[in-house]
Amino acid sequence: MYLQLFKEIPSDEIITEVLQQYGITNLNEEFTMHDLSKMNIVDKIKNMKPLLSKYYINCKYKLFLNNITDKKCLTILRHFLRIKDCSLKSKEKHSGMSYQIIKPIEKVDEKSSFIVNFD
Repeated sequence: MYLQLFKEIPSDEIITEVLQQYGITNLNEEFTMHDLSKMNIVDKIKNMKPLLSKYYINCKYKLFLNNITDKKCLTILRHFLRIKDCSLKSKEKHSGMSYQIIKPIEKVDEKSSFIVNFD
């Protein structure tokens, strides 16, 4: 799965550095897209392009790191969280007449293994 995105699996230090760009200090954080926009995440990821280019395979680098948007930044975050067996879930939070979509980080359950036999 990782080799479909990365030339080599990023080290824990690199993953931590990427997560810090998003303001994530532990894997129990919640944030909204508005939070990411406020912290200028697009500019931060653009500054990390040389580092990220060492890890992404060329076609994925071109796909995710050219014309970076908030949405692509969220996808990049998902890639790095997946290495730590975590994912982002979406849930809505209503506040008066407005609502926000909150992105909590959740640990992915262990995958069950099974064997398929073809007789």
